[in-house]
Amino acid sequence: MPASVVGYSLAEMALLKVVPKHWFGREFRLEDPRGGLCAEVAVPSSLPIWDGGMVGSVTMGDRKYGVRLVRRPDMFLLEASGQQFATAVSIDGEFGLACEAGDYTLKRVTFWRGEFGIFQDDTRVGSIVPGFGWTWTHRAKVLLPEAMPGSVRAFCVWLTMLVWRRENAGS
Repeated sequence: MPASVVGYSLAEMALLKVVPKHWFGREFRLEDPRGGLCAEVAVPSSLPIWDGGMVGSVTMGDRKYGVRLVRRPDMFLLEASGQQFATAVSIDGEFGLACEAGDYTLKRVTFWRGEFGIFQDDTRVGSIVPGFGWTWTHRAKVLLPEAMPGSVRAFCVWLTMLVWRRENAGS
């Protein structure tokens, strides 16, 4: 995990931990460094072949966001109460992410460790790093800009964990 990310000081970053709610489950907690709950995400191990279905969720406090899949291209929508908060389009193993805070790219930066970076205008602004022994522990560390809405930070984690879970299911 970098000590700082270009353009942001550590004070401007949200440091989170990903912790599984159940052994071998598909639900995870995003916690602050003291163990306080920031969000919960539910990630599927596989995706349906059809359009329009809800494939996961992000919960922050009393607010639950659904993640809907739209095919051609593979697009994931973060929605709540009929309002769209973020869109992620999967192209060549990367996600183009659009939200009110701006446009980002979520992509793998190391193949063997599975680390993902968050980029804005080709500048790395965050990271999601699997814990040692991800396959068994399902834990990760997350460093993302505070300027990014909390629901979108959780959505970035959801997307990364979707990739990791699909890779683990295929191995």
